[in-house]
Amino acid sequence: MLWLFVLAIAVVVICVRHLLESWNFPPGPPRFPVIGSLLSIEKYGSHLILQATKLIPQYPKMVGFFAGRMRVVIINDFDLAKKVAFSDTFSGRLIGMYTETMRGYNRNIGVISTQGQIWRHNRRFSLSTLKEFGFGNKGMWSIIAEEAAIIVTDLKTKWDGQDFVVNQTFNISVLNILWKIVSGKRYHPDDPEMKELMRVLALVFKSAYIEEVFPILQYTKFTQEWYGHSQKQLLTQTFKSMFEQVIREHEQKLHTKESPRDFIDVYLEAKKGNDLFTKEDLIGICMDFFEAGGETVGSTLSWVLLYMALHPEVQKKCRQEIFNCLGVREPTMNDRGTVPYTEATIMEIQRCSSVAPSGLEHKALEDTELDGYTIKKDTLLFYNINSFFLDRDYWGDPENFRPERFLNDDGSKTLKYERFIPFGFGKRVCMGESLAKAELFIFTIMILQNLRIKISANHAKPDPGQYEAGITRSPLPFHVTLEAI
Repeated sequence: MLWLFVLAIAVVVICVRHLLESWNFPPGPPRFPVIGSLLSIEKYGSHLILQATKLIPQYPKMVGFFAGRMRVVIINDFDLAKKVAFSDTFSGRLIGMYTETMRGYNRNIGVISTQGQIWRHNRRFSLSTLKEFGFGNKGMWSIIAEEAAIIVTDLKTKWDGQDFVVNQTFNISVLNILWKIVSGKRYHPDDPEMKELMRVLALVFKSAYIEEVFPILQYTKFTQEWYGHSQKQLLTQTFKSMFEQVIREHEQKLHTKESPRDFIDVYLEAKKGNDLFTKEDLIGICMDFFEAGGETVGSTLSWVLLYMALHPEVQKKCRQEIFNCLGVREPTMNDRGTVPYTEATIMEIQRCSSVAPSGLEHKALEDTELDGYTIKKDTLLFYNINSFFLDRDYWGDPENFRPERFLNDDGSKTLKYERFIPFGFGKRVCMGESLAKAELFIFTIMILQNLRIKISANHAKPDPGQYEAGITRSPLPFHVTLEAI
């Protein structure tokens, strides 16, 4: 009978602990001991954010989940989101098996996954060094246009008059832009090895956080295969090996160079005699650039093709404006303001596609309060960008694709909206925002200068409701017909 007594004590302890953790926690779907909100959660990843959007009538300001062992709060109220985004208290990152062990070196590395002094140092150094190589200014425009020209010419010559499947079409091209100034290297858009890495990377984005929610999944072969553990492991090992090799090549050549040639050179120079610079963090920063460099903008460009196919009248109007103002020459960022309808269309595509429905997590670094609720240390908070983009009181008709909402009355200027934050905001705003804006602007214009995008007569019509949502939200592969101009 002793085992019954022990079991009863264990049940009581679990229930009491659950009650204590639930006390004054933000409201949400039913939460139970051990399994938490499992019965109420439809899917993980960004699907949880999209689910929170549906729950706004019940939980207008915030909604709380117990996701396995993690406490998660989704912020639906914009003013509360600003408080979270600009607070040092909520500037932490998840430290878990994937970020610390698989991706890291028994600690989180780089910029995206770190917090505190390491994060501030790595971010500050990365931004200042990238700016020296033209990041976010004129020096990048020609690199962006060069990569756009390569992929657009390839599409134009190979797929004119044919059906084309859009599936991570632009990811490698977009990645090349940043990777060129980081390492001096680029990859061909059709490189099979790089295509496979991008495919597995998409899987990693899709299954983000799953092993942190349910750690037990790591320990059986069946469950590992179910959520792609082995592929995640292979990807991180491949990335680490690849970057270690690139860094070794730079180390061997560094003494022969008169001045640093790229980001890695500058980092290695700064590393001499300074313990704040480590090879592990350099690998982490390279992984950050590689992972984030192509995924978000690449996915947005896939959405550009989808919405242009679905709205030929918008596509025609954009192209007419582009030819009237630019003709066939390559665009630069100096052309901003001369093609307001095209810029408004890009913004509307970003709003409708909601590629980053919440951005990455903000972890509470200490016990605190938010809007009267108790937020314990290590709670993960996400602000619901998707809900900001679909707020009927703010946008009027958010379900409609209408670029004009971003234009003034006479259509001569684009408008700024506080709640239009496709790159997030606050202390952990995307550090590649200026580059991403330039990439979207130049790529979109060059696509429309050279290609007509039509709905395929031989395949299903592209459907914005068919998407994959992990860390980012990208359309499932779809067909369009391309016509060269």
